Amino acid sequence: MNVIVDYRVGNLESVRNAFARLGVKLELASDPETVEKADFAILPGVGAFQDAMSALNSSGLADAIKKRFAEGKPTLGICLGMQLFYESSSEDGFCEGLNLFKGRFEKLEPTDANLKIPHMGWNALTATQEHPLIPTEFDAPHVYFVHSYALVDWDPAEVIMTTEYGVTIPAMVVKGAFAGMQFHPEKSAYVGKKILERVIDYFELKGGNA
Repeated sequence: MNVIVDYRVGNLESVRNAFARLGVKLELASDPETVEKADFAILPGVGAFQDAMSALNSSGLADAIKKRFAEGKPTLGICLGMQLFYESSSEDGFCEGLNLFKGRFEKLEPTDANLKIPHMGWNALTATQEHPLIPTEFDAPHVYFVHSYALVDWDPAEVIMTTEYGVTIPAMVVKGAFAGMQFHPEKSAYVGKKILERVIDYFELKGGNA
C-alpha cells in the first residue's frame, strides 16, 4: 500500500492527483499502524512547523514515521513535510522535529534586501552530487517554492540539490530510504512531473495498492 500521511495539514489532493496522473494510487492514512506498515509514504504539509509536530506527536504518527526511518521504508517529505524530518525549527519559537536528518530550520534572511520573504515562486535547482532522483534531462530545472524558513547546519552528504535565494538553500535531500523536497513537485509543471517519475522509479512504486 502507498499512502499520504493525513495529519490535517495542507492540501493533500494535489499531491495525490499528481501521482495518480503517473499511474500510482495513494490512499490517505491517519492511523499510525497503517502509516508504519505502508510500502511507501508521503509526508506533505503547509503551514506552521509547531502545529504540524503537535499533530504528529498527539496522533502517534511521529513514532510511526520514526519507525519507518529505522526500518528503511521508502518515505518522501514535501515542503513542510521535509522540514519535519530535521532536528528543529525556530518558527514561532523553538520546536523539536523528528530528528532524522542533521540540521535545523531558521528564518530566511537573504543577503539581497530586495528579495521578499516568503520565498515564493520559481527557482533553478543545482545538483551537488550524483543521484538517481536528480532530473539530469534539464540544464537548470526550475521548480516552485513557497517557504519562509530554510535549512542551516546541514550535512553535505545528505543534500543532493540546492537553490539560490540570496543564500544557498538545500532543495532536495536524501538519507537512507527517506527523501525530501523543499519545493512543491506537484506544482512544478513538466519539471515536477519528471521529478515524480524519478521518485516512482527510484522507490520502485507499484501502480495500485495491494
